[in-house]
Amino acid sequence: MQLPGHRLLVASTAVGMVIMLTSNLIFPWPIHPGTAHWNDISMAILFPALLLLFWALVTLGWLMFRLDPGDKLVNRGPYRYVRHPFFLGMMVAFAGLALALNNWLAVAATLLILWPVLTLRAMREERELAHRFGQEWQIYRQTTYFLVPYVW
Repeated sequence: MQLPGHRLLVASTAVGMVIMLTSNLIFPWPIHPGTAHWNDISMAILFPALLLLFWALVTLGWLMFRLDPGDKLVNRGPYRYVRHPFFLGMMVAFAGLALALNNWLAVAATLLILWPVLTLRAMREERELAHRFGQEWQIYRQTTYFLVPYVW
């Protein structure tokens, strides 16, 4: 489903990713002088995030890319716990990558550009899903966390 403003969200995500990935070239400002410690932490964050992304993708299948008339609301797999596990996985993966880059600019791009853009995208999808699935969506929405299990 392509919502209005989709191009702006994609462009914002691309800008955030470019800033993050080129952060050491643009502004080499390490979080910590030694990288070994940060690599361990980043892998501990990145690996589960990638598993969550994969689980969400497998659960949704082609619904990840298009929503056709007659499609059912997915509330199984990771969607039992949060309404947007793919976005959660992306956010956590970006955080792990920012730590792996060991750069404050990468962290700032993640927190100030990528996370807000992904949250906005999830909110926009919620409006479309509410319109499409009506009461079924409202029930699902009331019983499932938005993005972070047991928090939000």
